[in-house]
Amino acid sequence: MTKSTISKANLEVKLKVASTNGVASTNGSIFNTDPFLHDSAPIPLGYDSNYSHVYLWSKEADAIIIRSTQELDKLHALVSIIDQKWLRLYGTDPESGKLLGNKIGTLILENAKYRGIFSTEQEYGLGVYYDKKLDKVIVNSRHECIDLDHNAIERISDGRKIIYTKTGPKDPPKLMKLGNAPDAETYTEDEARAVFSKIARTLHKWNIAGGTGAKGLIIGWLMSTCVVGALPQRPSIWLQGAKGSGKSTLQDFMYSISEDWVLRKSAVGSTATAIKQDLGVSAASVILDESAKDTDPNVVNRINGIIALMRTAYSSLGTLDSIGSPDGKTKKYRTASSICYASVHKPKLQDQDASRIAFISVLQRQDRVSENESERDAAIRTVENNKLFKETLKVTERDKAIFFSYSCYAYKNYYNKALETLEVAWRTESPSTSGID
Repeated sequence: MTKSTISKANLEVKLKVASTNGVASTNGSIFNTDPFLHDSAPIPLGYDSNYSHVYLWSKEADAIIIRSTQELDKLHALVSIIDQKWLRLYGTDPESGKLLGNKIGTLILENAKYRGIFSTEQEYGLGVYYDKKLDKVIVNSRHECIDLDHNAIERISDGRKIIYTKTGPKDPPKLMKLGNAPDAETYTEDEARAVFSKIARTLHKWNIAGGTGAKGLIIGWLMSTCVVGALPQRPSIWLQGAKGSGKSTLQDFMYSISEDWVLRKSAVGSTATAIKQDLGVSAASVILDESAKDTDPNVVNRINGIIALMRTAYSSLGTLDSIGSPDGKTKKYRTASSICYASVHKPKLQDQDASRIAFISVLQRQDRVSENESERDAAIRTVENNKLFKETLKVTERDKAIFFSYSCYAYKNYYNKALETLEVAWRTESPSTSGID
């Protein structure tokens, strides 16, 4: 029977019957199709390994929703995650006209059964990634999912394994365009050069061993944090120096540039497991504040765990680790990160860590004017200098957005050449690693 021969009354009957069999479409025609092709349908992604929960893609929330199989029988649980038009179309009892939760639940569970086990390896949270299927670098933020040419990318798509979700502790900033006339969404080459020059000049305020080369590694690491999820190798950086050398202030400055996309944690109580749980399936680098007691056995054990995470993160292309989560369930976490750590002493490392972790020695600043200056006058001047010093470290919101956007642009256009240069510099500038000083 064609569409032209169906009366309105007959069409309503046919739709009711079709809703029972799951064969209705949105344009009024009747044909054998999947109810989950409906524009507002939830998309079953599969079960968890225990078959106790179902993963759904909610078009309403634009996100992955996890529900227990028991919840899917309850109408109130379905209403909160599924478009009501779809519920009425496929959940209405043709005889009573009532919505039946168990009818929808059965439909979802049957569909999920055919899709099998859903792996969180398919889920990519907030961050910047390289999508092999699309051969594009993707900037996935809460407000948009785009490639570096600002083309919109669907978060979920037929034939593509990866699903881009809005989960994660850090949300990448809006990607600006490189152009000739600056405005709210566009920056120029001159502006980018000015931002990088400003950062380089500010880094000269620290007394860093290795001079310009070592400071270049700091800028290089900051640039890598912008695209950490896209990198095949993710080097970490370690600031080492005596107390009062300015390591924490240097981390303050680094974070002032990258705070929109880098996670900062206190070293006290931070473990590798906790960091993985914080990041989940997102991609973000981490700045860990200095640990004051880095020779304490408990702290050393924690540091060793962080070093192991640096190794895993360096070579990881999305490996998932099963870890107990705070809610008591075992969850899988992808290590897509790099770390900036600071300590007084150098930890024990393996030989291969020389290419994975760059050590930057931060030396004492010379605060005394002369040997005749009193301790009291030196202390007062140090406080005043530190105040002026921190005031010069301010970075504007536009500076941060330009730094992020240009780093993404540089990755797209100059990555291969830059990576070769960086690998050479990394081995040259990073001193050999041996024991605790």
